[in-house]
Amino acid sequence: MDNELLIRIYDVGLGDCIYIRIPDKNEHRHVLIDCGNIYGKKDLLHGALSDLRDNLLPSENDGLCRLDLLVVTHPHKDHIAAFDLNAVWFENLHISNIWLSVGMDPEHEQAETYNQLHSLAEKKLLDLSQVSLNPAFDGLVRELLGASGYQNKDALDLLREKLPDSNQLQKGESFLFVHDKSPQNKLDIFSDSTTKFRVIAPVKDIDGEYLGRADEEILTSLVNNAQGLADLHNEYSHGDSKDLADQWSDPINHPQNISNRDFRRLRSRMMNNALAFVLKEGELVNNTSVVLLLEWRGKRLLFTGDAQFRKRRYQKGKRNGSWNVMWHYHRDLLNQPVDFLKVGHHGSHNATPWVPEEGHEINDILDSLVPMDEKKTKVVVSTARYKASSYRTIPDKLLMMELGKRIEDVRDYNESVEYDTAEFEDYIVPADQAQPPRTDLEYQITNNPEQNYINVKIAP
Repeated sequence: MDNELLIRIYDVGLGDCIYIRIPDKNEHRHVLIDCGNIYGKKDLLHGALSDLRDNLLPSENDGLCRLDLLVVTHPHKDHIAAFDLNAVWFENLHISNIWLSVGMDPEHEQAETYNQLHSLAEKKLLDLSQVSLNPAFDGLVRELLGASGYQNKDALDLLREKLPDSNQLQKGESFLFVHDKSPQNKLDIFSDSTTKFRVIAPVKDIDGEYLGRADEEILTSLVNNAQGLADLHNEYSHGDSKDLADQWSDPINHPQNISNRDFRRLRSRMMNNALAFVLKEGELVNNTSVVLLLEWRGKRLLFTGDAQFRKRRYQKGKRNGSWNVMWHYHRDLLNQPVDFLKVGHHGSHNATPWVPEEGHEINDILDSLVPMDEKKTKVVVSTARYKASSYRTIPDKLLMMELGKRIEDVRDYNESVEYDTAEFEDYIVPADQAQPPRTDLEYQITNNPEQNYINVKIAP
């Protein structure tokens, strides 16, 4: 029906690609939130973009398909890969507005430390990719390098420079690095003044709220851990110009003033410290995700990116999760049910504010957004579980079962068809347990593997 709002969540593997068609007086607005995946699933991205083109209308000016708004929540590959792999597709669109997370603005003065840490993490991860410790460690490094935004320079150049220029979008007007204090009049893209997007994350002060200026000890530790590899090399190389990776991979060539055993222990500790830093930095990037609340004809729809939470209440001057910050500053927008929830971070345990502990204060957020007794919220998880990967924990089994109790439109998927039950029983949802619609398993309901999306329709 023309008066229904349509949300189409594409199956892109482990990633997000979300299209929204919004009735706006006598026309529709077309919005795309993110477009990416990991593990090189190019065919999935191609299929999503092919279908999306069929839904976009030609612009009156140049005949190109029109996209009213492109939103990129944060710069991880599972959200921006298509802007590298399918750059030409986007260059052949007429885009009216582009919103990127303020964390993606390299000139943002309140993200100076954040950008420094991002650069350090990139360097350390590239260093680690050149050094072998053990198969599990090496595999995790490869996964992080594949999933991170460190190797997405071309995608970022397209989003921050080429697309705004080619569409003649002025920075600060139709091209925005958005945050929760972005002026509402800059976010008004609708003819109907009652329809609006509200940005409720990230906050503008990224360093202060997500890193915590008062927590200098943690920040110093992170920086020191990131520098650990270089420090180890400088201390023991004695001017040897041989590459660090070569030196570490050669069991014979090791510093002479330390035993083999102690050197192996030191090497392992410093590499693990650097890896821990990279993981923390990835969490920080997730917490800079754009979180959008769409208000349309009395309905409320929440799109959460990969925003994460911490199992404690908000603390001023400390490192906080995005959900903790949102609940502190924007509780008035979050303490009432939503009609649609895009589950964060592909169903990860750390992105939907709920823990399996009765009475825990963090559960107040989900209890407000998706109350147990109302069952009116439509919920979708854009996800995929991978066998040979640490991401087998995504989506989280307990979270899927909890959400299945709170909504009416549920699924009884059979994950054992996909995964060996003996190996994956700690991760997969039992077939007799309801869970929310998931992009990776929806084919079991449609009986059509060619349908690469889940549709959600919202009536006024």
